[in-house]
Amino acid sequence: MAVHNVTPLTNITEFIGSDEVQPGDVLLLADGVYQQMMIVPKDYIRIVANGKNVIFDGNNTLTFGVVFFSIMGVEVRGVKFKNHVSSSILVFGGSKNRVISNCAERSNVGIEVFSSDGNLIYHNTVKNVNTDGIKLYNASTGNFLLENKISGSGGNGINCFLPADADNTFVGNVTRKNAGNGFEILGSTCCIFKNCSIANAGEGFLISDGSDTVALQNEAVGNSMSGIRTLSSNSFISRNQIEQNKGAGVEVNSSFSSIEQNDIQFNLKYGLAAYDDSRYNLFLRNFLVCNEPANIFNRGEGNNFVQNVEEEPAMYK
Repeated sequence: MAVHNVTPLTNITEFIGSDEVQPGDVLLLADGVYQQMMIVPKDYIRIVANGKNVIFDGNNTLTFGVVFFSIMGVEVRGVKFKNHVSSSILVFGGSKNRVISNCAERSNVGIEVFSSDGNLIYHNTVKNVNTDGIKLYNASTGNFLLENKISGSGGNGINCFLPADADNTFVGNVTRKNAGNGFEILGSTCCIFKNCSIANAGEGFLISDGSDTVALQNEAVGNSMSGIRTLSSNSFISRNQIEQNKGAGVEVNSSFSSIEQNDIQFNLKYGLAAYDDSRYNLFLRNFLVCNEPANIFNRGEGNNFVQNVEEEPAMYK
């Protein structure tokens, strides 16, 4: 294994493709503006910023900042990407790559994962992109999205796009002031844990077109639609903090889900809302305060409401 020092004058794609670079090698990127598209053609290459101002600027002409093309075990860390026509970071095929502590802004999509599994997308910042902040699609499965921050995007903050995008994990992410949903999660058996969705123009969390997804200990505050909306059967939605959304606290449009022990306050279209296609769900021990026009609304069939607690705010007692 070797460490290679790289500058903005280096053609990084050609350099990685040469015999000088072998799997396990590290590329240390010097500070500066890199006006090139970086394509990584080998497994187990580490690309690391050696400062705080390593910038890949697409100048609104380059399609991508970096492309992981059908590779495994590659890492890119600490790089700033901006002004790309498509996505700043594209993981296309392959598996088990790592995208860590990067910044993507003013591209079409911040980070895009296409037909790829087992990748780690960790501690990145995505700002002011045209569509989705982070997008998983075309059977991207088993990926880990941890502690990313997405704000100001023209679409969804995080978009797990198709029913085939299953078994993904979302932990500790924050989406704020995006033009779509904070989180749009399709696919089955996903885990949504300790995320925050704040002041987005759509739903805080939309769980859709799948089954068996778990949403635990998340926060949905001040979104323009519902805090959490599920169309996924056998969802488990528990211990979430859901406040001041303009839609319902939790809106259920599915069957056989469990909505348990959530703290649901001051939402504007019911606290718990079970609509016509909501069937055979359990609503258990939720805490509901001052949701309008009522804490609980049930227009579905066979739903069970057990030991839910409705209270007035302390100031009105």
